[in-house]
Amino acid sequence: MPFAEVNTQKIFYEIEGDGETIVLIHDLLEDHLHWKSIQKELSKEFRVLTLDLRGAGQSSIPKEEFTVEDMAKDVLALTDHLKIEKFHLIGDSLGGCVAQMIAYKHPESVLKMILSNSYLKISNSTTWFLETLDDLFKSSLSYSEIYKLALPWFFSSWFLEFEEAIKDLLKEIKNRKYPTKSKGFHLIFEALKKFDSTRWVSKIKAETLLIIGEEDLFCLFKESRALLTKLKEHKVELFSGGHKSKLESPTRYLEITKSFLKKDEEL
Repeated sequence: MPFAEVNTQKIFYEIEGDGETIVLIHDLLEDHLHWKSIQKELSKEFRVLTLDLRGAGQSSIPKEEFTVEDMAKDVLALTDHLKIEKFHLIGDSLGGCVAQMIAYKHPESVLKMILSNSYLKISNSTTWFLETLDDLFKSSLSYSEIYKLALPWFFSSWFLEFEEAIKDLLKEIKNRKYPTKSKGFHLIFEALKKFDSTRWVSKIKAETLLIIGEEDLFCLFKESRALLTKLKEHKVELFSGGHKSKLESPTRYLEITKSFLKKDEEL
C-alpha cells in the first residue's frame, strides 16, 4: 500500500488514471473511500489522487493538536513527493477548508477548485452537533453507530426515504477496515473549530465552483452564500439535497465536475 512520510506524518494515498491531476480531499468522519462513487469515472479522463488526511483512515494520528493549515501542508508535501506541480482541487466540507488554505497559500499550484458543501467556518449549531459526536466517540458507541445517528445531518429528507440505499451505505460503513477513531476525530474537530477563512478567502485567485445543498443542515444555505460572496472568480451549482451531494446525486455531481474542469479545453 502506498504511504508517504511527510511533515512527520505517515499519509496514505492512492493515485489512478492519466491526464491533469485532481486532488480529492475528504470530509470529517471519512477517508479516501469518501470519493469512490466518482473516483473511477474521473480517472478515465484525469489522474486522480486521493488520500487520508492526518488523523483519518490509514494515515497516522498525531499525538498533539494541529490545524487545518497543517493538513494543507501535508497535501502539498504529498504532491511534492509525487512530483505533481499543478493540480485541480476538490474539497468536500472539511476538505473544502483544506482546499481553501492550499489555494490561498499556494496559488501557483492550483488550476481550478471545487468546494463542495463547504464554508468559511463551522456554525454554532454544527459545532454543538460535532461536540456531541465527540462525546459519543468517547463512549462505547462504534463508528458505524455514530455515523447512523448523524444521518439526518448529512442527508436530505427525500434521500432518507430510500431505505435500501441507506442500508447499503450503513453496511459499507460498518465493514470499513479503517474506521474513524475517537482520537483522530477529536483532533480533526479541534482543528476545524479554529478554522475561519473570512478574512483571506477573497484573495484566492483560482477559478472556483461552489456546490451547495439546499437542504444541507451541516452547512446552512446562508453559510454557503457567505462563502460565495467572498470569492472573486466563482460559479455556483445548487443541489436539491443535503450535505452529501455527491452521494445523493453522483451522476450530476460527476457531470458538473468534469464540465467545469474541462471547460477551457473545449474553447
